[in-house]
Amino acid sequence: MLPTKPLVRILAAIAILALAAVAVLWLGARTAFARRAAGDWIAGATGLPATIGSLRIGFLPRPFVDVAQLAIAQPPRFGDSRLLEAGELRVTVPWGSLFGAPVVDTIAIGDAVARPMLAADGADNWSGLISRLAELGGEGEAAWSIGKLEFERGALEFHDLATGSQWRLTAITIAAENIAPAAEFPLELRMAAVAGPNTFHFSLNGRGFVNPDAGHYAANGLSFRG
Repeated sequence: MLPTKPLVRILAAIAILALAAVAVLWLGARTAFARRAAGDWIAGATGLPATIGSLRIGFLPRPFVDVAQLAIAQPPRFGDSRLLEAGELRVTVPWGSLFGAPVVDTIAIGDAVARPMLAADGADNWSGLISRLAELGGEGEAAWSIGKLEFERGALEFHDLATGSQWRLTAITIAAENIAPAAEFPLELRMAAVAGPNTFHFSLNGRGFVNPDAGHYAANGLSFRG
């Protein structure tokens, strides 16, 4: 059975990063300065080098930010590949969230790739990123919410450098609604797993759970269909 913990944690990291990206609404768009500033802000938030290919913002009918070709580098010791890439990222928020609690209407992510790894000594490349992103909410209990998460054409490439094992999930599609800390939400996943010459297609339906304050990320009550 494929280990789900790295997958759930990386997906949670992508969602939290997308939520935090609302802050770049104030940077301006379509300029090299804005792209560099947004990339520098993401690098500061994640603790890892980051770049953005393009940035676009709008305010009608609701405020939104579009980011293309987002790339976040691996931590030291984990090679030159990118830890996270996203070809397309759109975050739409209600007007009230600009002046109050961090509420997001929709996060849409496309053509994203995550590359979790385990080093020979058992250290991983994602825990540091999760910890940094969890700090973005500041002190006190997390109080954000996401109305809808849409994730299409994703991939996850896992490598265990200690054992030399690796596996790949492709064609990942995720649909989730009403996401908030310490509360279950409906979750649907479809993907293909590649192991050696074999490819397996399957889908999972169940309940997701994220609690950044406790470092708890899980998928429960999953119904499997392959």
